[in-house]
Amino acid sequence: MKDLIKFPKTGYENTGEGGLAVFFVLLAKHTRKERRQKCMGGGFCFPQQDVVISPRRKRVIGEADMAMLVASTKEALWDERKGTYFKAAKNDLTKKGLKLLSILTDIYGEEPMIVTLLDT
Repeated sequence: MKDLIKFPKTGYENTGEGGLAVFFVLLAKHTRKERRQKCMGGGFCFPQQDVVISPRRKRVIGEADMAMLVASTKEALWDERKGTYFKAAKNDLTKKGLKLLSILTDIYGEEPMIVTLLDT
């Protein structure tokens, strides 16, 4: 998990509401072709108390075929100017993070979503 995401060092303040957790996620309903393999232990369910920061179109993630914790921080990074928390995106991944995303895409046949949760 070390060095997979570049969290911002400036422009955000810690709101003290917990931290952020960034996952790679594949949802069953988004499958374009039959998966060759599932995540060890079967599916994954996000706890109800976690708030989905990004992607915004996913208010509730629920069950996923594959979910992998990529990075976390003890700070809830808030951008007052934008009025939002930090939302991890592909351009925030390090070379190691991009390599892991590429490997998972090869294994599962589609690119996982990058999901940022406010871990309260």
